[in-house]
Amino acid sequence: MPYELAPAPDEPRILFGRYYGHVSIEDVENINDTAIDYYESVDVDKVHVLMDFSAIESHENNLLKLVRSARDSMTHPRVGWWIIWGIERPMVSYLVQMAARITRIRFKEVENKKQALQFISNILADSDLEQTS
Repeated sequence: MPYELAPAPDEPRILFGRYYGHVSIEDVENINDTAIDYYESVDVDKVHVLMDFSAIESHENNLLKLVRSARDSMTHPRVGWWIIWGIERPMVSYLVQMAARITRIRFKEVENKKQALQFISNILADSDLEQTS
């Protein structure tokens, strides 16, 4: 199981994930199911997914299979932003960007976890302001 997925401590609107090693279609399907279970278990409008891809050694190259495997978790009504960092291989970056375009999700690729946290902090602050207005 070359992935981890867990909510941020004290912040149910953030779900941290990490892929490592060889990532198969089955792994993508499993993390997809785990993410959906989480989305449906929390009482928040949107869950933002922050994913670390820095430890991926190999992966499935078939874009259609990848999109089909991840589509349900990427397009779930409770999903806010997908923020990904650590993409070192141009092919992985390309596949992720194409999957984001195909599924029409809110997606941002950043350099590192610090940038991901800065970006999502701004999103959450804006969301909190909207709710108090």
